[in-house]
Amino acid sequence: MALSMWEIGVLVLFSFSDLGTAYAFSKVSCITNL
Repeated sequence: MALSMWEIGVLVLFSFSDLGTAYAFSKVSCITNL
């Protein structure tokens, strides 16, 4: 599933924090579970 524009924006904004890492892992886990 492709990321939407706002999801990409959120990912960029939070990429400098631990929350960004957690968000990225959650997206990856969702993709691998599919």
